[in-house]
Amino acid sequence: MNEDRILQQLAYIKEKLDSIVAALGGDPSDETKPGLFLRVDRLEQSKKAHNRILWTIISGGMLTTGTVAAALLVKYLI
Repeated sequence: MNEDRILQQLAYIKEKLDSIVAALGGDPSDETKPGLFLRVDRLEQSKKAHNRILWTIISGGMLTTGTVAAALLVKYLI
């Protein structure tokens, strides 16, 4: 009797573990169901792209501000 209960619990744990592994890895036969690993990777790539765009905009704004300031200095000093 006790052995049957242990086997049932092990089967239950295996079922839950399989569902966790499936959630992490996703369904390889269905591309519309990516796993958590793939989703996190996509988010990290998206964040890197946003950071590159943000730094490009910031550096462009700083360059423009510096150019305008230099032009004003030259205009009023000369």
